[in-house]
Amino acid sequence: MRRSVRIAVATGLGVGILLVAGEAGAQYRYTDAKGTSKVVPYKIDVPTAYRDSAVWIGPTGVGYPALSEGARETKRRDDIYRGTVDVKSLAGDWRSIGGTSAAAIRIKPDGSYEGVSTNGARTAGKISVLAGKVSFQSANSAGTVMWFQEGGKDVLFFVRADGRGSAKLERIK
Repeated sequence: MRRSVRIAVATGLGVGILLVAGEAGAQYRYTDAKGTSKVVPYKIDVPTAYRDSAVWIGPTGVGYPALSEGARETKRRDDIYRGTVDVKSLAGDWRSIGGTSAAAIRIKPDGSYEGVSTNGARTAGKISVLAGKVSFQSANSAGTVMWFQEGGKDVLFFVRADGRGSAKLERIK
């Protein structure tokens, strides 16, 4: 009798947990060999070749892992892409990558920026996030800004809307 009661209680608890738990939401993101980003509920669902690079993107707290520094950066960039974070995440000093002359800008927390262009001219403008798109506007140009990570560093890629130029900058502070 005691054994059957224990089995009944264990079965009841198991069924109760399954009913309360519900369906798991997508939690891990990885990029496959074709460059396609995919999201899966469990790390075991990530193909073995990509498992080490899979990043936790779900909630944190009791029963969930804490985010690593890399995962926090990925989440921050994902939030900017979706337009859920303001331009404060881009605040700081940025300098050009490559090119023959140095270019640099300082972005303030409100999105305004000042800097020196590759031809030595001073520039000022504003970066904004609207409908999930990051864009810039200055006195003589406008366009889009793409934010990504390359070689472990944050990179901004400014592309003028008129197609007359672009600039690739990395965060220095």
